[in-house]
Amino acid sequence: SENGRTVALVGASASGTVVDVYTVGDEDPLSTSVLSGFPLAAGYTASNKLAVLTDTACYTLSTGGKLYDTVSYNGASLAAYSIDENGVALALEVDRLLANYRVLVLDKKGNVKSDAQSPHRVCAIALSDDHVFVLGENEVSWLKRRGDAPFETHAVPEDALGIAALDDRTARVLFPAQALDFAVTE
Repeated sequence: SENGRTVALVGASASGTVVDVYTVGDEDPLSTSVLSGFPLAAGYTASNKLAVLTDTACYTLSTGGKLYDTVSYNGASLAAYSIDENGVALALEVDRLLANYRVLVLDKKGNVKSDAQSPHRVCAIALSDDHVFVLGENEVSWLKRRGDAPFETHAVPEDALGIAALDDRTARVLFPAQALDFAVTE
């Protein structure tokens, strides 16, 4: 956790995804939760809240094991994600042939704050305080973290590897031999 008091261990079992949360220095878990699906990722959204991504859903729970919310992928595949101290961003591949992607932004407790269709295939995603930065095959776009504002898009070279939010209004697109910064224009 960001305050260094707890650590979450996430693993797979025959029952599904197992989340054990330990207080640092304690031998026994503070909580144990079993969630549906195969584990893909986890991260803290606050000192006492975490998000666990499986192959079927995003779960948000407290370090004490209280389940706040579950966002099902409804048969879509997780294409990209970002977890930070303010919540979670998910890019779901709804239809591979049509390159149909859905971008969801959740708060610390898993409440959906934004739900948008991406104008392109999603390769990576990054969060800032107010924006979600989305990297496609040859473009970078962003949208407000809350609400239904449309995507703003700029072209980038095709060999981009990833994206990172530098601050609230700037994202860095990473390439094999360089990095390019893009600023939000509103």
